[in-house]
Amino acid sequence: MKSLLMALVALITNSQALHCTPFVEHALEATVILRSAGPEDRFLGSGFVLGPEGVIVSNAHVVGQAAQVTVQYRNNTRELAQVIAVDEMRDIAVIRIKSGRGGLNAAPTMPTIGDEVTAVGAPLGLGFTATRGIIAADPRQIDVTVPLRLIQHDAAINPGSSGGALVDAEGRLVGMNSQIADGSRYYVGISYAITAQDIQKSVQRLLAGSDQLQPALGLDLRALSRPIALALVHDECGVLVEHVDPGSATEVAGMRAGDILETLGGAPICTPAEVAFRLETLSAQDMISADISRAGRHLNLTIPVVFKGAVRPEAPPTRAPMPLINAGLEVDASHIIARVAQNSAAFRAGFAIGDHILMANSSTRIGDTLVAPTLFLVRGESGRTRHIFFDPWSKTRVFRPAGGGNVVDTNIAHF
Repeated sequence: MKSLLMALVALITNSQALHCTPFVEHALEATVILRSAGPEDRFLGSGFVLGPEGVIVSNAHVVGQAAQVTVQYRNNTRELAQVIAVDEMRDIAVIRIKSGRGGLNAAPTMPTIGDEVTAVGAPLGLGFTATRGIIAADPRQIDVTVPLRLIQHDAAINPGSSGGALVDAEGRLVGMNSQIADGSRYYVGISYAITAQDIQKSVQRLLAGSDQLQPALGLDLRALSRPIALALVHDECGVLVEHVDPGSATEVAGMRAGDILETLGGAPICTPAEVAFRLETLSAQDMISADISRAGRHLNLTIPVVFKGAVRPEAPPTRAPMPLINAGLEVDASHIIARVAQNSAAFRAGFAIGDHILMANSSTRIGDTLVAPTLFLVRGESGRTRHIFFDPWSKTRVFRPAGGGNVVDTNIAHF
């Protein structure tokens, strides 16, 4: 009986896998792995080819400030690609590719709770991977300062999954995996994806060359909790101005800490979370009106618009020759390392005092200045040889801090 039950489970599982295979295959074929463009060839994260646009889309926090990235396809071919532009606020990056490849097309409608989805990408750098889950909640705003409502789902994603696609049961794009709701940065059952609709809007805007992404107010805002509202004798909608940046647009308009912001552009503001979406609708204007309450008096202010722009990466600067001592290495005439500076590039690369440098890029000619990343062969004091790839120009990547959970911060938000 147990064997029969196991056989039935296996049959059902295989049938489901067979049913989904063409769609998952298509999603995996559109998936790419992104690596740094330099000799370090560092794994960055995931991305995917977007349908008719013929571009790759990923997260801004995946590409960072890079002007170029290496794109690796599922058949292991590689391509050097140009980062066109980055929308840091919405965490979206657009990358131009040379080859014409079929990409993912957006689903015509938003998925609903319980719909099956598949996340594709390279979690933990493991390569082309698909995980299955369902839509777990209605789209929700995660970052109070960002005008996005993200899809919450329970398909497993981990560091490295960022930038990978979330597709529905028919292989259509519903979102791009972007965040994990946990301070440890690893999957605990709550995953977030930017919607396909928001991706398309950002990509079209960035491809069109628009740099006007969101007005910057220069304000810290705090939600009017019930105790705060009672203390201020304020029973209407509004948010408390916690701080005004010196020289900001709102300071120019006359706003002060302690004011209560009640409307923005004619619409009532009841929570800080509403401000981001209101600013998005007002981004085409030159001036924004605001109604405030100050010590019981109602005032109207006119705020000049100052835009936060898109990042358009420039070509990386040419590497300047670097003496070994500037990279943290002191080497004697016999090419034996006499000193390794603490926390230097040489220290991080793994050089040790007493190491004997035997070769540099397979040559016994070893200079005292580096002009490019170099593969060194060294012999340690124990007599064992080892290779060290040394790129002192490399910038250590700082990972994006993880989100704390699935609730918009109700304390202080900066706009």
